[in-house]
Order: sequence, then structure tokens, then C-alpha cells
Amino acid sequence: MLVGEPFDQQFEFFGVPAETTISELGVSSDLAEILVQTQSLPYKAILVQERGHWRLKEFLAQCTGCLGSGKILERPCNSCSGTGWGMRPG
Repeated sequence: MLVGEPFDQQFEFFGVPAETTISELGVSSDLAEILVQTQSLPYKAILVQERGHWRLKEFLAQCTGCLGSGKILERPCNSCSGTGWGMRPG
């Protein structure tokens, strides 16, 4: 999870495949969830608006245990705690 002070720096994404597509999952006045689809597993970017600027809060890969469903055999996935994204919170 990215929070706090790297927000004062600028981030540069490099090595992003040309086949990447970006679509919105949900946007409000101060929060945006973006789906970044590549040829491999997708990613979810969560952005928050702070002081008039959008900032990256989280950049999560789709869970490889449940493949984003949040469940394995009708039970919550232990790898991502049922979120479908990233790894289980510590």
C-alpha cells in the first residue's frame, strides 16, 4: 500500500505494455478505483483526492489464489481475505 510521503514526489510508470487498457470501476468526488488490464493478471489502482490533486493510495494485483472472486470453494479466500485483490492485510 502506498500512503504518506511519497505523495510529494512524482511517479513515473515505465515498461507498461502497449496492450494495457484502463477502465474505471468507480469514481466519486474524492475516490477513484481504476482497473488496469494487461496480458497478465489485472491490477486495481485506488486514487484519493488530497488538496486538489489525485494521489495513488494503492496499486493491487488481482489475487492469484481466487483470481479476483474473493472465494475458493464458496469460502473467503485466505490469500486476499476475500477482497479479490492483493495479499491478506498484515
